[in-house]
Amino acid sequence: MTQASFLTWVGPRQSTIPASPMVGPLYLDNDATPGNNSASFSFNGTCQGSGFLYVDGTFNMLAGSRWVGVIYTTGNSTNAASSFLLGAILCKGTTLARTSGSGTVNYCSAAINAITWPMSAKVQTIAWREQ
Repeated sequence: MTQASFLTWVGPRQSTIPASPMVGPLYLDNDATPGNNSASFSFNGTCQGSGFLYVDGTFNMLAGSRWVGVIYTTGNSTNAASSFLLGAILCKGTTLARTSGSGTVNYCSAAINAITWPMSAKVQTIAWREQ
């Protein structure tokens, strides 16, 4: 998939977090330059959603936030206490942190497949690591 095809698939960028519940694909970016890693977004306790979430920068899931699906962030990512993710998180940055009283991150192949099936001919799992 080319970068242009990917950006078409994730849709137009959102410079603010939309109202919950959110359904992806969702592209969060603070400017009009894809991939420059300049944004910083935080989901608070009222934020919840599902699907594919692409964040061009740093991403924080704070207490009470929930996501079912796949999150990809070009920066660092933090999962705070009482946050919940069912699916997978991919972090291009140097840190995928979990704060004290860590949030829950549960790998779920069914949640990932539900996101990627529209592109199934273009998606191939090469490897994964579970911790």
